[in-house]
Amino acid sequence: MIDLPPDSALVADTSRCRLVPITADHAPELFLLLNDQRLHAFIGGMPLGQTELVDRLRRREGRRSADGSEVWIDWALRLVPLGEVIGQLGAVVTDDGRAQLTWLVGPRWQGRGLAIEGATAMVRMLEAHAGVDRIVALIPPGHQAAMRVAGHLHMAATGVRGVAGWERWEGDAAPVHQRIGGSPQSPAAAGEGARPTR
Repeated sequence: MIDLPPDSALVADTSRCRLVPITADHAPELFLLLNDQRLHAFIGGMPLGQTELVDRLRRREGRRSADGSEVWIDWALRLVPLGEVIGQLGAVVTDDGRAQLTWLVGPRWQGRGLAIEGATAMVRMLEAHAGVDRIVALIPPGHQAAMRVAGHLHMAATGVRGVAGWERWEGDAAPVHQRIGGSPQSPAAAGEGARPTR
């Protein structure tokens, strides 16, 4: 079973953002972010209602699947210094050291490199705190912004496609850490999207 540190160790700062583990308390802010039809043009589906969103977040607060085979970590991406939630990041980690990643930035904040910034910090934390050495993402057809993020994380298209033509991208976690150097910065120390996790 994967040893997971407390939520306080899963907070990270970038030059413009802070990644904070999501709890049910984030539901009002996330509802405002996710209740935007433009986000669903690529990722599909419909926005969750407020009650559905709260229920989903509560289920994931335990950070583990019912059988313990997966670790679920979700982050709110906050813009600093204002503190506004501008995106959501997530990872499903398995015992073999793989993490399936997701990232999403609200339409208002897209095109500024914030998804790359947040996703890079996420991978560094996963490598440091969850033993992740391989990263995976499912990218919708034609989603150039998501492909740029995946490429920045040193993932490459595999040619393997699943539901609705979403393509599997894969890569090693280590190059993301090595290219930037150091470990994730914690508070004490210092349209863009891929397929959502369940």
